[in-house]
Amino acid sequence: IGVDTVPVIVGPVSYLLLSKPAKGVEKSFSLLSLLGKILPVY
Repeated sequence: IGVDTVPVIVGPVSYLLLSKPAKGVEKSFSLLSLLGKILPVY
């Protein structure tokens, strides 16, 4: 096809920062506070 590509693996911090909190969650909630919970399964 002639298109140069670069593989990218999204890490756990990027995954959290790109996510959205569930409805009803306080606006002050930090998505990064979930990092300890997802690291074992990442």
